[in-house]
Amino acid sequence: KHLLLHHVLALAVSFQLQIWTTTSLSTTTTGGGTRRVFVGGLTPATAQANDLEERFQKLFGPIEEVSVMNFKTAAPYAFITFESAEAANKALSFEFDDANYQVKPARAMAPRPKSQQRRQKSEQDWDNKLRIAKDSNVMVQVHKSHLERLEDFFTDMGQGDDNANNSVEVVGTVPDSGSKTVGLLGLQVSNTALFLQTLRDLPFTAVALNKVYLVENDHVVVSTEDGSEPNQQLLNSVTQQQKLPRGSIVRLDTFPPKLTSAILKSFEEQDDFQVAPTGHTHVLNVVQLQSLDTGKEQKIWVHGISERSMAWSRMQHRVGPDGSTSSISIDDSDDDICRAYYKLQEAFVRYDAGKSVFRNAKSRGGLVALDCGASPGGWTKYLCEQGGHGDVKRVYSIDPGALDATVESLPQVQHLRLKVEDALPSIIKQSTDAVHVDVWVSDMCLHQMSEQVDWLLTARDMSLVG
Repeated sequence: KHLLLHHVLALAVSFQLQIWTTTSLSTTTTGGGTRRVFVGGLTPATAQANDLEERFQKLFGPIEEVSVMNFKTAAPYAFITFESAEAANKALSFEFDDANYQVKPARAMAPRPKSQQRRQKSEQDWDNKLRIAKDSNVMVQVHKSHLERLEDFFTDMGQGDDNANNSVEVVGTVPDSGSKTVGLLGLQVSNTALFLQTLRDLPFTAVALNKVYLVENDHVVVSTEDGSEPNQQLLNSVTQQQKLPRGSIVRLDTFPPKLTSAILKSFEEQDDFQVAPTGHTHVLNVVQLQSLDTGKEQKIWVHGISERSMAWSRMQHRVGPDGSTSSISIDDSDDDICRAYYKLQEAFVRYDAGKSVFRNAKSRGGLVALDCGASPGGWTKYLCEQGGHGDVKRVYSIDPGALDATVESLPQVQHLRLKVEDALPSIIKQSTDAVHVDVWVSDMCLHQMSEQVDWLLTARDMSLVG
């Protein structure tokens, strides 16, 4: 039995070895049954796909595909896929007398994780931008450094109890907008007029916005793949979807701005409306969303037409003490002293930082605040403006640097031109009554962030803060 089993195993091993040897030799001599071959030794003159297909098909058999690579260089090459392995084997064993073709078995293409990840990322990005184009009626252009912060702000705006008449939903963000510095936010807003007014009334938000485009969920995927003119596609979409009174004067507002001149040329040939930068009755907003794949011939153009009164403006409307109204650009406002003013405003408005503090401070005769690193006075000025008349009793402004004259002259301000380690004992020494600081803000230039907290704890140990 043992001898018989040994004999059977020997036959099996011999048979397996014979199969392996035959297969191995077959792979070496015939290309392992592959239908795809590599063709090297080409020149720019001989690397013509049609010529290669015609010749190889005539010599060896039907061809499925010819791909010529590096055809613009001095050393092009090609991959030819035959319909059968037999035809490929003929090409591999054939000797060309009139050409320097180097025909070899094509190696199996190894998966390229990075290329696949890049392609997947590009496809996800395109789907995301297409979704934003379909679902957004407002596109907001902001500096990339503000993109995440404003996304959070608009999300909070949509969830707040005070915004029942103005629902706001963040559809998505476009950090890869084609610009190095600018990103886009897609929003779905129920009341665009109220939304725009809210933005103007909140300067800390308005100063971060470059543009606001009203696009009313209208978009068109433009393509140059079929040889058509994308600007004409946009014009067709605009005239079909937008209801413009005949004779309207339209101003173009585009992103990126370079779109304007190209679109203008196409619009010159139509007579439904005029296009002009001034004296306009309507604004045509066009925002381009392009794929991460720079070779992709498709782009999404989101567009919408709004009346001039609805166009985004950085102008604030103010009512004076005598009831007169005026307008001033947010950029020209003298409220802020410096941009830091808006940092503190955002903290108070978004997080209700001051409500309970002011309520408790009233019982002690008014709020006392301390501003560390106060120069030039943006935070100090904002603190002085909080609450009603007399609600802010004192703001200690600590900074060796100067305060703006308009801040220095405020009656609540006491400027200590000292470093914080000298200013804290000075406050205690100068005061006849115990000082209780209700609000401590700090924008000191320190090497370590933890030092900001250290000085607050020091003030607590000195009984300056509770």
